[in-house]
Amino acid sequence: MIIFQKILREIMQDLQHFKNDITLILSRERLDTYDSLEQYKENLKLISFITPKISSLEIYLRNALDYCLTQIKGSDWVFSEYSLTNLINEQKEKKKEITHSLILSKMSLGAVIRLIFCYKLEGVILDLKRINFKSYYPNNKNALFINNKKNPLSSASKVHIALNLLWTIRNRAYHWENLLKTKPNNRPRITTYFTGLKDNDRAKIPMNISVEPSKIVLFLDDLIKSIGNKDLENLSSL
Repeated sequence: MIIFQKILREIMQDLQHFKNDITLILSRERLDTYDSLEQYKENLKLISFITPKISSLEIYLRNALDYCLTQIKGSDWVFSEYSLTNLINEQKEKKKEITHSLILSKMSLGAVIRLIFCYKLEGVILDLKRINFKSYYPNNKNALFINNKKNPLSSASKVHIALNLLWTIRNRAYHWENLLKTKPNNRPRITTYFTGLKDNDRAKIPMNISVEPSKIVLFLDDLIKSIGNKDLENLSSL
């Protein structure tokens, strides 16, 4: 017991040193991705600013998916959906009453997007035919080359790309990664790859679609505006 108390006192002394050093608190590895503490703070400001936008999109996508699959498979679709089996079992282990709304609320954005892709609902969930990916990074393309032929991206293809970009932004924001950072070649780090939606008609070389740090807000706003609900737009801008 005496030995344990001595070790505990030493730990408390070391912990005080830890508390006094911002590098230890935030970790050297994390801080190395920023130019300064001020940039770290600016990144947190950006995350706080885009949070209501991501929240609105996440809620819309979850409920729009539920609306579509209820029409297709019936209101009990969540209980028959194989990909949700583990989620349902986790809730059962917590002794919770398993309801449709509970399972829906526990679905991650990734799970929602995967189901949208699985049921090929891209062209139904959002209408992005007018979106111009060059608005978010000048080297982006709005067409895919398949068999040396230029194929303009369909609305469904644009939604597929946009949802992958949204997923990336959301994950990096809430793992507190540096959204302001670019690659060594100055290309954006928010990037996704696309070869097409049809297995038998894909590009041999994938196209890269990116969002510059300064265009993240514009990209999210354009997704929200495409839904066409003014109340949702207002709720997305605090």
